[in-house]
Amino acid sequence: MPYKKKLYYVLFCIVLVSIVLLTGCTSNSPQPATQSASAATTATPSLVQISSPPTTLQTAITTQVPTTSLTSVQITTTTEANNPVSISVNSVQLKSQIGTFAPKTGNIFLLVDLTIKNTDPSNSFEYSTSSFTLNDKSAQKTYSPITSQLAGSLNNPLSSGQVPFKSQTTGQIVFGILNTGAPRYKLTITDSTGNQIFSQIINAT
Repeated sequence: MPYKKKLYYVLFCIVLVSIVLLTGCTSNSPQPATQSASAATTATPSLVQISSPPTTLQTAITTQVPTTSLTSVQITTTTEANNPVSISVNSVQLKSQIGTFAPKTGNIFLLVDLTIKNTDPSNSFEYSTSSFTLNDKSAQKTYSPITSQLAGSLNNPLSSGQVPFKSQTTGQIVFGILNTGAPRYKLTITDSTGNQIFSQIINAT
């Protein structure tokens, strides 16, 4: 009997050692990688604020602003021989405002006051906006009048009409020109058929 007890004891020890070894192998086996519980951070694109370009509006001015009145004047008679219509330029003024209107940025008004005299014994002299042109050689620009747009702010706008025979009229024409500081401009006037009746350099210095 003592021998059997020893045998059982040995067998028990062997079994116990085997269980311990198996348990150790199981615990040392690599564990599967676990996914991090923290939420993935998603990159958020930065917001770009696009500002609209400034808009320049051409609006009427209701407050009084100082005007620039630069010189005038070249008084003349007709430049075309045997023409019954003669032109006299009474004054030339550069203005930053006419009435309640101002030119767009970078421009200035050129106001010409002139007298048209028709000595024809029987025919009226007709004129229109296209009868008047202004040339700025320094800027290589040719301008048409904007007289009709400012008519309400002028004493006697010469936009279109006629001068009866043996009579005369005095009025104003306006050009919106680049403010280059040029002192001299060429004013040309034609009749209703396109024939040139007047062409002269006018001073505005």
